Amino acid sequence: MILIIGGAGYVGSHVVKELLSQQHRVVVLDNLSTGHRVSVNKRAIFEKGDFRNSDDLDRVFSRYSIEAVIHAATYDVIGVQLLLKKMLVHQVYNFIFSSELPVSGMSYKDQIQEVYAPYPFVYQGNSSLIIEQVLEDFYKAYDLRYISLRYYNAVGADVSEGIGEDHQPETHLLPRMLLHLRDQEEQPFLVNRSYDTEDGTFVREYLHVMDVARAHVAALHSLLQHDKTNERYNISSEIGFSVMQLIEKCEIITGKKLNISYNSSSSTDLSIVVSSTNKIYRELGWKALCSIEEAIHSAWLWHNRFPSGYEHTELVYK
Repeated sequence: MILIIGGAGYVGSHVVKELLSQQHRVVVLDNLSTGHRVSVNKRAIFEKGDFRNSDDLDRVFSRYSIEAVIHAATYDVIGVQLLLKKMLVHQVYNFIFSSELPVSGMSYKDQIQEVYAPYPFVYQGNSSLIIEQVLEDFYKAYDLRYISLRYYNAVGADVSEGIGEDHQPETHLLPRMLLHLRDQEEQPFLVNRSYDTEDGTFVREYLHVMDVARAHVAALHSLLQHDKTNERYNISSEIGFSVMQLIEKCEIITGKKLNISYNSSSSTDLSIVVSSTNKIYRELGWKALCSIEEAIHSAWLWHNRFPSGYEHTELVYK
C-alpha cells in the first residue's frame, strides 16, 4: 500500500488518481488545512491527520501495511524529519519527495539541472532543498531510499475525475487568469514587467498536473524495483512561455479578452526559468506528454464545470 501525505491537495489528488489507475492500493493522510476531502478518489482510504503529529503517523503506519510514502504536502523540515523517523520505526524504506521549487534566489540562466545550487541561499522558500539534504543524510545513515522530484508550475485538471486546482485564495498565475476571464472582472489583471525578455514579461515553464502525477508513479516503480535510489529529477515540459504568451493562449482557448494592466516589477527572480529533463528521460523513460494548450483547456473546463470549486457538490469519481 502507498501512503500519500497531502493526497487531498492539488498535486496529491492527481497522484492518487494515477496510482489507482496503476492498480496500487492507496491511503491518504491529510489534515485538510488546504486540501479538500472530496478531491480524494473514493477508492483510496482517507485518514484525517497531520504528518507533523507523532500519534497520527503511528496510527496510520500501524493500521496499514505501507511499502512506500509519497510526500506531497507542505515543506516542513521538522515535520519531514519526524515522518522519516517514524518510517524507520515501522520499517518503511521508500520515500518520494514531491517538490514544487521556488524561483527566488536562483543563479542559473540556462536550463536548470538537478545539481544546481541556489545563490544566495535563502531559507524562506528553499526548505524543500534543505529536506533533500535531510533525505541524503537518512539514506547514508539508515539506507532509507528516496527520489526527489522537482517541478515549478503544475497546471491543468482531470475533468473526468472531477479534480482540479482550488486554492483559497488563489495565488497561481494560470488559474488567476482563467478565473479573471471567466468572471469578466472589471479590475485589471496586473502583469509584472521583466525587461530581460523579448516581450517584457517573465518566462516560466508550465507542466500538466497529470504529467506530474505520471512522473511520481514512474519514480515510485523505479524505487520499489531498486533501480534508482537517492536521486533527484526535474520534471518539466522544457518549454518556457512568457506571461504574454500565456495570456494569448488563454484568450484563444476561452474566446475572451483579458483586461491587462502592467506593473513595473522590482523582483530579483530570474526572467527565464526552464529546467532540463534529460536525466529523468534517460533513467526513468519519463517525458511530458501534454501540451500547454491541453493543460489550459482542462483547467478552463474544470473552473467552468465547478464554478464554486470543491464547494460544488456534483463531483465525478471514476
